[in-house]
Order: sequence, then C-alpha cells, then structure tokens
Amino acid sequence: MLLILSEELNDDCLPYQTRFLMMINDISIDQQFFKLCDELFETKDDNTMEIFPKQISSFPCQSIVSSDIWYLYRINIKTEKDKLGFVVPSKLDELPNFCLYTGNNEMQTVDIVYVKTIDYRNYRNQLEYFAKYLFENVFNGIVNSLHSIIEFNIEHSSFKLLPCLLKSESDLNEIDCERMLSICNRLNKSVEHQSPLSMSELYVAWHLPHKPLYAIMPDTAPSKRTSDLWVHKTKSEAIKTYADYFEKKLPNISIRRDALMATMKAVSYPRINYLNEVSTGKKENKNSTNDYILSQLVYYPIELLHYAPVNQADLKLFYKLPSILVRLTQLHWIEQLRRLFASKLQIYSLTNVEQMRTPVAFSDCLTKIDHQPVTPLFITRRPLLPLTLLTYNSATINNDLTNEQPSPDILFQAITRRSCSEQMDNENFEVLGDSFLKLMVSMALYYRYPSASPGLLTAKKIKQISNENLYRLAVQKQLKNYLNVKKIVFRGKDANWLPPGYKINEPELTTGQQYSHQNAKRKAFSDMIEAFIGAFLISTNYITTIKFMDWLGLDVMPNNTQDHVVEPPSILRSNIATNNNIQINEIMKKFFADRVFAEIETKIQYVFKNKAYLIAAFT
Repeated sequence: MLLILSEELNDDCLPYQTRFLMMINDISIDQQFFKLCDELFETKDDNTMEIFPKQISSFPCQSIVSSDIWYLYRINIKTEKDKLGFVVPSKLDELPNFCLYTGNNEMQTVDIVYVKTIDYRNYRNQLEYFAKYLFENVFNGIVNSLHSIIEFNIEHSSFKLLPCLLKSESDLNEIDCERMLSICNRLNKSVEHQSPLSMSELYVAWHLPHKPLYAIMPDTAPSKRTSDLWVHKTKSEAIKTYADYFEKKLPNISIRRDALMATMKAVSYPRINYLNEVSTGKKENKNSTNDYILSQLVYYPIELLHYAPVNQADLKLFYKLPSILVRLTQLHWIEQLRRLFASKLQIYSLTNVEQMRTPVAFSDCLTKIDHQPVTPLFITRRPLLPLTLLTYNSATINNDLTNEQPSPDILFQAITRRSCSEQMDNENFEVLGDSFLKLMVSMALYYRYPSASPGLLTAKKIKQISNENLYRLAVQKQLKNYLNVKKIVFRGKDANWLPPGYKINEPELTTGQQYSHQNAKRKAFSDMIEAFIGAFLISTNYITTIKFMDWLGLDVMPNNTQDHVVEPPSILRSNIATNNNIQINEIMKKFFADRVFAEIETKIQYVFKNKAYLIAAFT
C-alpha cells in the first residue's frame, strides 16, 4: 500500500506550509436569538415534547369574513350516483382526485367539483339540521350526545363545512332540501302496518337500548304470527304466545293478535374508515358470536318497529363521508404547501391539478413507481434518483423554469409519521434527505472556505445539520404544523376526529385537545425537514432540491458577496512560493511520476484528468 507522510505534503498535495486557521462564525445572530427565546424558561432537546395544532380540524384555512355567500361543491364518487355535496364559506383551491379503499385492494376515485355560490340564509336551517342529524344519529358512535365533549355550533366551529344532498340528473347542481328533510323526519318514525315493509329499508326495534339494525327478509323466509306459541326460554303461565311475551316485557304496548310479524335479520354497520386497504374476505372463525347473531332470523310485531335513521343504500353512501372529509381537508393543506414551495422557490411553475395523471392514492411513492416515460406534464413519480453530474456553476444554478416538482402524494408522505398508521410514512424520505443534506453542506463549506481546517469545517457542518437547527428552520418557515402524527380515530374513547360544524366545549382538557392538537418530540420536526429534502430529491433534480434547501436557510449555496456561485476550489491551490500555474503543474507531474501513481491508475483502470485528486486520496 502506498503511503505518503503528511510531513512531505500538506492537505493540498503540495510542499508543507503552515495552514492559515480561518475562524468561522458557527452561530448567526438569528440562530442565537431563536435559541435565547426558545430556552428562556427551560432547556430543550430532541426529546422535548411539543403540542401543536392539528390542521385537519381547521378548515378552510383562509381567514373567513362573515358572509351570506357560501360555495357549493359536489362529491363525485366513481360507481356511485352523484348525491353527496357540501357547502363552505370560502372558495377552495382546486383539489386533485383521490382514492378511497373499499376492500380487497379495490379503490373508488373521488372528485371534488365546484358547482356555484349559494345564499346561505336560504338553506341555513336545512343544512345545519341535516349535518347534526347525520353525525348524531346516522354515524354510530361519532357523537355521544349525552356525554360528548363536542357539540354542534357552526358559527364557532373550526371546521366550517356542512354536508348536503344534491338533486339527480337535470337538477344535479341544486341542493335537495326535500330529500334531506325526509331523511331527518325518519327519526323515531313508527312503522304503521305490514304493507310498507321493504327489503331496501332498515329498521330498529325501538325498545332495545343499543338499537341494532334489521333488514326485512324475502317472502320465502319462514314467517310467524303474534298468536304463535312462544318457544323460547322465558316461560310462565302468563306467556303462551309472542304477543304475551312482548306485552309482558312492555306493559304499555298492546300487540294485535294473529297479526303477521316482521321476519328480519340483523345487519352490521358498514366500516367507517376507508383510508386504508382492508381485506373484506370471509373470516376463518365462522362460529363467532357476532356471525351467529347476524345469521339468525328474528321476529318482531309491527308495533315495536321504527324506521332506521337511513335506508340501506344511504347508509353505505353516508358512511364514506367521514373518510372523504378527512382526505379533503388533508389535500387542502397539501395544496397550501405546494403553493408555498412554488412561490418561494420560483424555479418551477405550479402544475394545475387537472394535469395530474393519476389520483392521489395515499400510498408509498417509493414502492409504487410510475414507469411511464417522462413528459412535460406533471411528473407524479420518477423511477430513479437524478444521478447526474453534481457541480456548481452559474449556468445550472440559474437555469430556466422546470416542470419537475413534488406531487401531492409525495408531499403527504413527507409529512406523515409511522404513528399515523397510513399506508406509507416519511422514514425513507428522511434517510435520503439526511444523506443529501450532509453532502451538500459539506460541499458548500469546502467551496466557500477552501483554506479552513477540517476541525472548523466539521464544527460548522454539525451546526447546520443538527436536529436543533432543523427544528428552528421548521418553526421559522412555519412548516411545523404540517406534520401529521396521530392516527385518525372516528369514534370510541380514543376518537380524535372533529366532525364538521362541531366545536370543542372544553378545549383545554386532554380529551378536548385530542380533537384539535397533536404532540410529538422535537426530533419529529427535524425528521420532516429531512423528509422534505428527500421528497424534492426523488421528484425533481439536484438544483431544485438545492434551491429548496437554500430557501429553508441551510448553508448549501456557496455564493460570494455578489451573490454569484463561487468558483470551485482547485486542489492545486498555490501555497508555495510561486503563483505560476505552469510551475505548480510541473511540481505535481514530477511528484506523480516519482511516486509511480500511474501504476494505481492501471490497476483501477481509470485515468484521472486532475492527478492531484488521486494524490490527495493517499495523503
């Protein structure tokens, strides 16, 4: 092995001279002031927990001026008739199509379409009544009206959106107030007689506290009458027929004798979370209690039946609404992020969502690669990293506008932690961004301070790439609140999704904060910054990524006092007694020949254009 002692040559591969120890100011005034304010009352580190707002509970994000003009939107769901819509007090940015996962790896595409403006005063009562009816009666468990910490109050709600139904066919752009009212009027509505029973309807036995749903069985199913003998466990002298049993159980009810009872079967509620892929295949354990209950026929007198809050078709449709609203609010904030980056970098023009080739699938962008050839249109994913020559020069740094930019899918992945239980997370982007960050900071420092000692350059680099500095940049660039940490839970004791139109009664309590805030360690925000860098790198090019890092405030753009990119430092810097390049080259050639470096080139089968780099590798 060839070894060259440092006493013979200095780090520039030239005869040794004392290096000028350049002092570098590691901490700017801006950083010092931030650190002073941040640690005014307590010392902070990577493990310090931060409580920050949950953005999807605040929608729309624009400041809203009180107005009677609201904006009507239609929710187009592929394979469904266009019935759902919503109104908001301000016009939204155009949003891309997105996917819901209906089970067995099948997806439905959802499109949000602007319809028109409406006079809110003309629809207010119907819209508010319908929204409250949905979330307190149709969606089982989202709002517990007796003990809920949230209540309906659209004026003070941070989620200002009201769902509605739209008329079909020719009147598709009109709110169907009549149908909304007819649905709301189903609450506690009694079934009067046997004839209106329908297989498309749903019913509840009003005397049962948990209100299970029932569907009518076809006429071919076995039937019973109220005068038939009671054959179940509860028996006494007073209970001989079905009518006797129900009158004993409910003394205030009179059951008609010899009347045909409703033959029904229990129906399970649809799933409410369509955000992730879920297998809907048959369960292996077919003897479970729940399966047994759902498979059994039940018989109830007509006097005990009420209509369920909605029929079967509407139940399946409405249960997709919470997932649609979650994705709607998430994409709304992603669009704000896309616009922010495009306006600040000014290196690419923001692509219109209509040009996006595929719906936002909220899946892992690194595993589902788009292998279609690159076109001038929006590039959703690229199969390879931009492995091209990475050099600084004015021609490439100041290049023309490019169409390459991060897609909504990629940006959503960059802000999403594994704890969200989405189908992706930002960890791989974080690893990629961390590596590129270290490379670019090291290169920029080497360009700017060619005569500084390695120790000083390392100290400067550590200050730049530290989690403390990345956290500061996230705060100063107002990116902190974009982080997505918590899994969406629609109902139950861990519910944390605020329905539209509702406000939190006691926001300072822990149970109230779970609807409006998230908490994460400080390092999570640093990781997000690194993930953003990885997202730009995987979806754009080196120069756009460097521009983004420069906008963040990272020292990656080696500009001089005239804001021009500095010339690359030569490894043949003249630290000897002459500035004559010819003499310097002669010294280098002689040293190269004396130390037989040519043999190394032969062994590695590569010829260096600048021989000094090969010498430096062994110095």
